[in-house]
Amino acid sequence: DSIEVLNNYIILEDFDGSKIDIDRKSEREKLGVEEDDFVLGYAGRLSKEKGCEHLINAMPHLPKNCKLLVAGTGDEQAKLETLIKNHKINERVSLLGFVKKIREFYTLIDCLVIPSEHESFGLIAIEAQALGIPVIASNIPGLNEVAVDQESGILFERKNSEDLAEKIKLIMNDDELRNKLISGGLENVKQYNIQAYYDLMIEQYSKLM
Repeated sequence: DSIEVLNNYIILEDFDGSKIDIDRKSEREKLGVEEDDFVLGYAGRLSKEKGCEHLINAMPHLPKNCKLLVAGTGDEQAKLETLIKNHKINERVSLLGFVKKIREFYTLIDCLVIPSEHESFGLIAIEAQALGIPVIASNIPGLNEVAVDQESGILFERKNSEDLAEKIKLIMNDDELRNKLISGGLENVKQYNIQAYYDLMIEQYSKLM
């Protein structure tokens, strides 16, 4: 009864897609993405707990027009490069390294995947939702609070690459579901605006006073 949780927030105005100046088609072409490709995105540290290996292991189960862009660096990079080579998916997966302009990165993808084995929250899910990007995430505490299954995201079984592949196929093949998740995400992100955070914080301080 003595604990109140204030979730992280974003400044929604910073994730207004109309203010991001980028030629999506041209930038995707530079990365080897063709017009009819469906592009998955991963953004985060390349570390064990972030679970990027589970996403790479899902790629062989997906159609060849499904590509993956990975933004991030970390001590798992060599292992991931070996996985990509062993799966013979070098032409479908691009490790971009550290990406400074993360908002521009989001605009290049069709779906954000967060395959973490454990997570405290899920700020990148909120950022993607604010830009109208569907989110697929591990069904774990933290992530399943910001990506509610079938409403503001799709959840898959933790560390299960085959289940992840099936959920990605759902997003790829069902326009109605994809649009529903986009709308749900845009609605969900409103509660994580900085103003909402500020109001809750002032409310808690007022109670203490």
